[in-house]
Amino acid sequence: RHCTHRTFSKYHMEIDHVEQSGGGPGSEHCYSKGLKYYYWLTGNTTAKKTTINLAKWARYPNEGSNTLIERLFSVIKHDLKKIKRIKNGEYLFNYQFPLNRGTGNYLSSLLEAYDLERDKKYLDKASSVIKSTIGPTDDIQYRQLMTDIESFWHYTIFLQSVLLFIKTKESENEIDQDYQYALQSFCHYTQWL
Repeated sequence: RHCTHRTFSKYHMEIDHVEQSGGGPGSEHCYSKGLKYYYWLTGNTTAKKTTINLAKWARYPNEGSNTLIERLFSVIKHDLKKIKRIKNGEYLFNYQFPLNRGTGNYLSSLLEAYDLERDKKYLDKASSVIKSTIGPTDDIQYRQLMTDIESFWHYTIFLQSVLLFIKTKESENEIDQDYQYALQSFCHYTQWL
């Protein structure tokens, strides 16, 4: 009957204090590796399907559904903040995805789905997510990762997922441009660390 602190069922509302309940589900708490391992250990096909479905689901909180309402919401929530930051003379990165654990978990879920299905579309999408989040020539100081550690610590989760991508590409002997971009970006950020 109980769910995690980040999601809750309708039954949870009856037995717990609403103000202490989490929200969600959200991509920052989309963990699929355990389900993949559970499938490997038990052969439970529901766990396999759920792992693959999580990779598909994670697309929406990260990329959206591209509706007009969603775009208007994005203008209000994100674009106006960017305009204000530019007006204040701040440097902005022009990436689609934020450097956070939600993006890292999205990337990880794509790699878990690839691990189960061996469908190259997951690796291609994973590469696209990396290229839409970091780059090998980023001026990292402008990411402000050290100025507000509580808000920005989660970039390490994304970097762990990039490393998983690199290892996956190596295990498939795919030392291509996507691999090189991920490796160079990863090394750039880890050297900064």
